Amino acid sequence: MIHTITNQYTFYGKLSNLLDNESLSDFISIHKSYLVNKNYIERFTSHSVVLIGIDRVELPISPNKKMEVSEQLLKE
Repeated sequence: MIHTITNQYTFYGKLSNLLDNESLSDFISIHKSYLVNKNYIERFTSHSVVLIGIDRVELPISPNKKMEVSEQLLKE
């Protein structure tokens, strides 16, 4: 399931394949089940990201992705 601010979409495939799409360059993989748009991250820790929005959704960062996520977010 893909959640956007305005809609939800059903997706059948690998999330990693979406990262190859140049139009999705603002997205990063934080977990095998989550891709997030870097522009909607309010804050992050070594364990999770909090997304901007009414609900302020908190999503876990996979232990094996901590370094990669941190590097991508800090280079902004």
